[in-house]
Amino acid sequence: KLVIDTPKPGPICVNYWAIYDDASGRELSTLLAEKRRDGYDVSVVVDGKASMAHGAKQALPILRAAGVPVVLWQDPDPTRAAVGTRESYIVTPLGVVTGGSNAGDVYTHAGPTESPKWSDTNVRMQGPVTDVFFRLHEGVLGELGLRSPERKVPTASVGSSASVAVLEGLPGDEERRILLAVFKMIEGTPAGETVCLKNAYYTLADLFEPVITRGLARGVNFELFGNSPTSIEEPAIADA
Repeated sequence: KLVIDTPKPGPICVNYWAIYDDASGRELSTLLAEKRRDGYDVSVVVDGKASMAHGAKQALPILRAAGVPVVLWQDPDPTRAAVGTRESYIVTPLGVVTGGSNAGDVYTHAGPTESPKWSDTNVRMQGPVTDVFFRLHEGVLGELGLRSPERKVPTASVGSSASVAVLEGLPGDEERRILLAVFKMIEGTPAGETVCLKNAYYTLADLFEPVITRGLARGVNFELFGNSPTSIEEPAIADA
C-alpha cells in the first residue's frame, strides 16, 4: 500500500535481503516495475549472496526488464561465509516500512497451508524518521558510486510525539551496537513501565537473561514475542 499510494515521481527506495521467486516476490516486483514504467524513480538493493538462491530466476528479471536498477549488495568482508545483510525496508516520501520480513510467501503467509509461515515483524512509520532511511539508502548506493534518488516530493509530516531510534548494524559488527542499545534501553526503563521485545529468535538468551532479571527485580514489566513453534527455527527455541 505504501508503494501504491506514493505520489509521482517518488522516489521508491527498496532494500531486501531477498525478493523471492514466488507469488509474493513476483507481485512486489511487478508493482515496482509498473511504477518504473509510469515514470517513478525506483531503486532496489538486495543481498548479493541471497539473490543467487532467491529472485534470480523470476523476481529480479521482472525489475531489470522495466529498467529498475537492481544493486546486489556484497558483504565487504569476502572471507565471511555467512550471508551478511542489512535488514529490509521500503521508503518513500509517505513513510517507511522496515523490519525482518522479506518479499516472499513464507513472510506473507501465502502459498499452501502446509508451507512454512514465518512471523518476522515489520513496522510502518512516517515523519522525520523517513529522512533517516532515505539517508541510509543514499549511503548504500554511495558506497558503490551510484546515484542517489532525487527527492522531489516533500516528506509526509505527522502529528505524533513518538520517539524513534534507528541503528544500523553491519555484518561483522563486533561491538554489537544494536544489542547494546537494547540492553541500555532496558536498564534505563523505570519501574512500572513495560518493555516490549519482538525478535524472530532469542539465540542470545544467555545475554538477555541477566538484563531482564534485573529489570524484573526493580519492577519493570516485559512482553516478549518471537516466531511461533510452527515456524522454521532451532528446536531448542521452539520447545522453550
